[in-house]
Amino acid sequence: SIYPFIFTYPSILPSTRIHTFIHSFNSPNLKVKPRSKRSASGCVQLGVECYGGGLWHTWFDRDLGISGRVLVRTKTEEGKETVKQQFVKVDQPVARVSTLCIHLQTAEERRAFKVNKEE
Repeated sequence: SIYPFIFTYPSILPSTRIHTFIHSFNSPNLKVKPRSKRSASGCVQLGVECYGGGLWHTWFDRDLGISGRVLVRTKTEEGKETVKQQFVKVDQPVARVSTLCIHLQTAEERRAFKVNKEE
């Protein structure tokens, strides 16, 4: 979303105008769903959802890091429980969105592949 505004300041100069654009950035990412951890076939799996508009096929079969906001529960010296938010960024590869190897797919299956962003 882009919102243009034009401000005039006649007290400075009658013809002075300042053009301002306010922009909202929605960068595409895969959000980890709450309580989404599960195991299958000897692998730990995380449920994710697509956020923003992205070229999702470019995210497949790549090493991915994780970043974002987490809530941490701690106890104070008085014994009270508090919850604080912290931002984390893990640069090491910890996740991968895998697809079937290309040599195990037919040409028709490769052409028909569509990302299901709902499941």
